[in-house]
Amino acid sequence: MNNPKCCICGNLCEDQYGNNPDPLIKDEGARCCNKCNDTVISFRIESALMKKKSSESEKISNLIESNPSDKDIIMATVDKMLSDWEDTTRERYLEDLRK
Repeated sequence: MNNPKCCICGNLCEDQYGNNPDPLIKDEGARCCNKCNDTVISFRIESALMKKKSSESEKISNLIESNPSDKDIIMATVDKMLSDWEDTTRERYLEDLRK
């Protein structure tokens, strides 16, 4: 069996199987090489982290909605929890919550 062609860069895959490029390429049967698979894996991890962040933001927003008088305390607590994060990341996260 011949090695498949990478659906991302066009090079031949290193073996006869290649790697699953989903979610970057959704075509059934599409394969990617090991080098492009690094990008696919990074994308999967980033997607999972964004889903988790979105879920956490939603929980905090719901908490604020159900306890509006405690909004300042909740936001201060979240800010303290995030104090170890890089400043720009923390500010973006807090901005998302304020929306």
